[in-house]
Amino acid sequence: MKIVVYGTLRRGGSLNGYLGADQKYIETKRIEGWDMFSLNAYPYIRRGEGSIVVDVFDVSEDNFDRTSQMERAAGYEVTEIADGAMFYAPEDESWMDGSHPLVENGDWSDYRLRAQQELRDWWDSKTNG
Repeated sequence: MKIVVYGTLRRGGSLNGYLGADQKYIETKRIEGWDMFSLNAYPYIRRGEGSIVVDVFDVSEDNFDRTSQMERAAGYEVTEIADGAMFYAPEDESWMDGSHPLVENGDWSDYRLRAQQELRDWWDSKTNG
């Protein structure tokens, strides 16, 4: 089953294991029409003018069901997008007011790496300077 993920489920993400040991990475690509915001530990998306970076995987039906259960509990619904891939989109966007930091380039992995580097730089300036 083809699945499209954009946050902590991406390759190297803290929840990627939910996709199962048998996951098969297909590609990384951009999807238009979505904006991404940071809640620190994970992102949320809402329909918008931007684009987001996603990873596409092939996963077993059991792992898809387990991941879907987790995403539904977080308020996301399973939506089919182009080429038959399944995508987790917000069921109710009313609480998503965009007041959280915008992930400008729509790439959660890059955003987290940059945030970690900024923290290291700040720490180094306090301890070495």
